[in-house]
Amino acid sequence: MPKHTFLSQQTVNQQIEKLETLIRVGELMDWEGIEGELVNSYYAIQRETIIECQATLKQLDRDIENLANSSEQASNKSVSIFRNIAR
Repeated sequence: MPKHTFLSQQTVNQQIEKLETLIRVGELMDWEGIEGELVNSYYAIQRETIIECQATLKQLDRDIENLANSSEQASNKSVSIFRNIAR
C-alpha cells in the first residue's frame, strides 16, 4: 500500500479520535450556565473537525481509486506481456 494512502488512513483515525473526544466532552459538559460564546466555540471546533475528516476521507477515496487504477493497469500490462510471449 502506498505510503500516502497509509498516512491518509492514519489521519482519518486521528481525526475520528479527536471528534470522539469532542463528543465525549460535549456529553460531560453541563451546558446550563455556560457562556454562549464558549458553546459556540465548542461547536465551531467540532464542525471544523468534521470538515477536516470529510476532506481526508475524500482524499483517501481518491488514493484508493488511483491505487485500483494502477493495479488494473499493471494487470493489463501483464496480460499483454503474456499474450506476446505466447505468440
